[in-house]
Amino acid sequence: RDDDLTLFSIKDILNVRLYYTAASVSKLGATKANVQYLDDGSHLRSQLHSVLKLKSAMYYHEKHGSSNTSNIPAYTVVPVLRMHLSSGEEKPQVENEGTPLLAMQVFMCDMLRTEAELWIRYNR
Repeated sequence: RDDDLTLFSIKDILNVRLYYTAASVSKLGATKANVQYLDDGSHLRSQLHSVLKLKSAMYYHEKHGSSNTSNIPAYTVVPVLRMHLSSGEEKPQVENEGTPLLAMQVFMCDMLRTEAELWIRYNR
């Protein structure tokens, strides 16, 4: 249903990286900083695993009639001290612009197109 309308589906995802702010950093002086760790990411990791498992089960049940939940993409939860997401435009940074708490990076590959291009280029 929704997969027919999208360009990629869960089967095309190779890896998911979820970056999250794991600590609060405050300056104590010119050369010192106070770092307070907030979270170890175990809750985020389990929630990401649950979502990927559910999406995989839904996809394989709709396409193949079985719930193959062992085929979930690789995933990594990465703790960072702080994040700054670029909008691609050069502009002065505003103090009250907001701080991102999560950022997700998804690597995808269209395996049918890749296989066709390999066949066209190398198997002639």
